[in-house]
Amino acid sequence: MADPKLAQGGGGGRPSGGPKQIAIVGLALGTGVVLFTAISLAMPFLEQSGASGIDPAAPAEPGGTGSMVGLLSMVHAGFALVAWTVAMTLSSRLADAARRERSADRLRTAYIIKWALMEGVALFGILVVLMAGMEGIVPEQPVYYANLLSAGVFLAFLAIDISALMSSDASR
Repeated sequence: MADPKLAQGGGGGRPSGGPKQIAIVGLALGTGVVLFTAISLAMPFLEQSGASGIDPAAPAEPGGTGSMVGLLSMVHAGFALVAWTVAMTLSSRLADAARRERSADRLRTAYIIKWALMEGVALFGILVVLMAGMEGIVPEQPVYYANLLSAGVFLAFLAIDISALMSSDASR
């Protein structure tokens, strides 16, 4: 008798990842974003205490990191709009095809593509905040914390997707 997990779309003689396995991948991505966010938020305080190893008395370059952080913030905003649009459109199309074909592999691919694109944007935003914190820009100009919104959006979509995955697994 055939293994029921193989019938869910695994193919090639190997079991397919079910909703729990997909959720575990999502949780791993989310954990990385949360930890990296915590590091970037701690950087201004480490810099002020001298624990970061950065010399706060070092002279700033004219047009240096401050303007670079501003430019990267604008690039981040554009990157977020494009990547989120692609992520939502592509994952929606793949998920629809997966449901029509009843393919767990395609559904897993849809979630992973969506999460990877959104995580890339989140990590870019966190990196901008980290750079601003390392240079001491963030305490004086907290507007740069807005770059963390992409991490919040990613974590919100991740929570919604994992909740949907777990409820679909419970209804089986």
